[in-house]
Amino acid sequence: MFHWLVEESSAIQNWVVSLGIIAGLIFAFIRSRAIDRQASHAGEQAQLSRRVHATEVFNKAVEQLYNEHVAIRLGAVYTLEGIVEKYPDLDFKVVEIFQARIRESRTKNISPDIQEMINYIFQNGYFDESGDFDHD
Repeated sequence: MFHWLVEESSAIQNWVVSLGIIAGLIFAFIRSRAIDRQASHAGEQAQLSRRVHATEVFNKAVEQLYNEHVAIRLGAVYTLEGIVEKYPDLDFKVVEIFQARIRESRTKNISPDIQEMINYIFQNGYFDESGDFDHD
């Protein structure tokens, strides 16, 4: 008498389990996409934070190029060179800053910080054949 109900119940049970599995897969997919977006956003935030920090260090180093102590000025030069290694897009800006500082330093004795700036400009090919600064 209840034999057909048992057979139907088994089929219904299989459908419910299948729907549950499908719903679980859909939920897992949606959740994984949300986690991926969250991780991507966190990565972007971290990169932005590093760039903001580099900008702060860059600005401080530029200020220190005008310090009265040679050791601080030389440290500022090395700091700017290090920033360029991580952020190559700042290379030309650093060269322009070095060029301005070199022009302002018109003394007979070249200090170590100015010499390092000149070395950096030469090593990175910013002088043309005539010895002038190459701005191209």
